[in-house]
Amino acid sequence: LYYIERDEDSRGRKIFKINVQEGPSSKKLVFEKPLEYADMFMSLSETTDEKFFIIYLTSGSTLVTYVSERTSDKFEKFIVGKNDISHSLEHYGGDFYILTNEDDAEDFKVMKTSVDKSRWDKSNWVTVIEQVKGKCLNEFHVYSDFMITERKNNEIGLPELCILDLKNTGEMKVVKMPQAAYTVSFRGHWDHLSDVVEISFNTPVSSSQIYDLELKTSSLTLKHTDVTPNFDGSKYVLKRELAEAGDGALIPLTIIHKKDLALDGSNPCLVYAYGSYGYGMPAYFSSTRFSLIDRGFVYCIAHIRGGDEKGNSWYLDGKMHNKLNTFHDYIDSCEYLIAKNYTSENMIAAHGGSAGGLLMGAVANMRPDLFRAVIADVAFVDVINTISDPSLPLTPPEWEEWGNPIENKEDFEYMMSYSPYDNVKSQKYPAMLFNSGISDEQVTYWEPTKMIAKLREMKTDSNDLLLNMKMHAGHSGASKKYEWIEEIAFNYAFLLKQFDLK
Repeated sequence: LYYIERDEDSRGRKIFKINVQEGPSSKKLVFEKPLEYADMFMSLSETTDEKFFIIYLTSGSTLVTYVSERTSDKFEKFIVGKNDISHSLEHYGGDFYILTNEDDAEDFKVMKTSVDKSRWDKSNWVTVIEQVKGKCLNEFHVYSDFMITERKNNEIGLPELCILDLKNTGEMKVVKMPQAAYTVSFRGHWDHLSDVVEISFNTPVSSSQIYDLELKTSSLTLKHTDVTPNFDGSKYVLKRELAEAGDGALIPLTIIHKKDLALDGSNPCLVYAYGSYGYGMPAYFSSTRFSLIDRGFVYCIAHIRGGDEKGNSWYLDGKMHNKLNTFHDYIDSCEYLIAKNYTSENMIAAHGGSAGGLLMGAVANMRPDLFRAVIADVAFVDVINTISDPSLPLTPPEWEEWGNPIENKEDFEYMMSYSPYDNVKSQKYPAMLFNSGISDEQVTYWEPTKMIAKLREMKTDSNDLLLNMKMHAGHSGASKKYEWIEEIAFNYAFLLKQFDLK
């Protein structure tokens, strides 16, 4: 058993192993994070063939990679990537395969180097898959002489699976997907020598399906479909549309509504978004949202900058001093939905959590007239104070994500321009619900509490303003098995009240 022990700042510091048959007396330290990287996050993984352990140390734009043979526990530094240069590793046939954006490969490429060659000098790296402009590689796996890659189609922001024959033909095959908007995730196989692997596939209007992917033929065989009681996906329309941002960028939108819904501008619309850390919001299935859609809501996921839906540049265009793009993209997405008669001004409900809660606070300050209601979960709204407190677990590693207002005047001024708590105005606001947890280490409970207090003091309307503080929950909500259902029901009850719906 290998495990990471956190330090007093709640960041991983040491890795231990224990022989589970011998018990605690066999505990052994196998890695301790160097002091120069003390402020970075740490994760441990292994290659698919289980021959090497990999340690990744990460902060906002720096990645340090260590590797060790599974039998030795001697970790050696493989590579350091700075200024948003990234590396992820796999092992196959005596070589390390590296997914990287080195050498201006902004859409990433795959390289390889021998495990034993000059201890991984980059001059010995050779390219296996060249970058393809507009097709951003973001994941890869090796099974039985085949490399499976996931890449993003940067135009429409959807993932594609490709299979490369490493041993025989060198041919790359694209696995065809059947829907206009979907999410596909790699599940793999317990045996790294298998030439059949599992993938999970779903769309916003169809339940999750498990397929066997035959690597030699790139064919898919359906193995299992989740059953969603009382659900008929044929009753709904699923669309992928592109909204134009103010600077001309095209923002993918995933839109769902009932087939018989009249698009006359009178419909309530829920717009969900995140837009941070390079985390793309997938177009996934969720049975709960149809409680709103069946009542006449249009449901939209806005794939705004700050995520990676359209490649790594989409992420970089929404971080640091480009962060305002995230908020403007969300507003422009709402304006597009109004222009296309999906909804109208003051008929939109906004929803986001964590860094998406920052988004909620920012757009509520910037364009409160657009929204009837806003739900902000575990909302990162007191940006300046939080990013100025190095004792908090997330603060030092994220100075490269947001900026360092302690040491950099330009960072301070830019962050101050959008920090929700610091930009509350004397104006009318939509109805707002802030959900938080008292045990949240990532977004401390006092952030939404302070935001609520300042809004109560300054806003000029009488709309509902609620703080829902859960006294037994952390960043991911309550831990009881079915309590998540109650949390969603509470949010939906709040929305239905604001739109006068039963």
